[in-house]
Amino acid sequence: MVNLTAHNQVSSERRHLQVEVMEPVSMLSILDCCDTAMPVGVKKTLVADILTGNPVTFLWTFDLNHLPLPHIGKEVTYNPDQAGSLTIYLRAFNLLNGQNITWHIQVQNVLTEARVEAQPRDTFINKTVMLTVGVAPPSTPVTYLWDFREGSAPLLSTTSSVEHVYMFPGQYLVQVNCSNLVSWVVARVEVTIGVLECEEPEVQVVQAPRLAIWRYQPTLVEASVDLKACIRYGAQYLWEIFSTPHCNHDHSVAAPLASKIPLPGEVDVRRLQLSVPKMALRSGNYSLVFSLSYQGVPLRKAACLQLTVMAARLVPIIEGGTYRVWSKTQDLQLMLSRAMIPT
Repeated sequence: MVNLTAHNQVSSERRHLQVEVMEPVSMLSILDCCDTAMPVGVKKTLVADILTGNPVTFLWTFDLNHLPLPHIGKEVTYNPDQAGSLTIYLRAFNLLNGQNITWHIQVQNVLTEARVEAQPRDTFINKTVMLTVGVAPPSTPVTYLWDFREGSAPLLSTTSSVEHVYMFPGQYLVQVNCSNLVSWVVARVEVTIGVLECEEPEVQVVQAPRLAIWRYQPTLVEASVDLKACIRYGAQYLWEIFSTPHCNHDHSVAAPLASKIPLPGEVDVRRLQLSVPKMALRSGNYSLVFSLSYQGVPLRKAACLQLTVMAARLVPIIEGGTYRVWSKTQDLQLMLSRAMIPT
């Protein structure tokens, strides 16, 4: 309190002034800062700290995926409800000055489960095995550490799919450790590697790569097979038609059943020649796959052909014939009641 008095010989005047003495804010920080990530659904208590500053107000803003949430106080608790990018803004201020801190942090799901698949799970040495892992709940980014269990160094990857070639026969329990910044899980899959006692056969479709046919006509498609003089295994053939109009799918493995087109029961699909009856397929584009497999071993060789089925134009039929002799004194009525597909 400051008191001021002014006076002369005939009068006086007094004034009072209230003065508040403050410290400027300095050295703003967050205690126990700063983690690079935090898990979804886990509460975190944050405490602001300053070297000087009295009085002072602390204003927090938690901006998760561009949804800001303000808090006031030196100590606050925050619980993120979803994964994403979190920015924490902290401002400490009084009437003299203010200071700011910005902290960027990733909010990630806690991984609870991982499943890994091998395609194929049963194959031969010097063949590529595709390994694919999925985690739950979904999270990004995830780091994958693969152990193929055949003496090679573990492989660190940021993608969920890798390829590996085994050089020796045996059973291998592949393990992958999936981790993000807040958790980790492990998944395993067994792969069986054998030795093919023959040279691999070769297959092709004679009419490949494309064949166009009329829907109203029967069609004969033929495959060519070179078994490389292998008599160790029994060869099995199979023709399949799929609704996918291209041959980009890896036909050395089974295609999705949902895309397979059934053929009439009388069609023999286990010969080198495939006889497609007329009207068996609707007009459109298909992929026709011929595959060879050996009994008792996980070998499948396949060849694909792009098949186009075309529909011919209908031919009209005039009842009573297309040639008439008629009197010029009588009316002639013509009726089109049906049409035929040319053969």
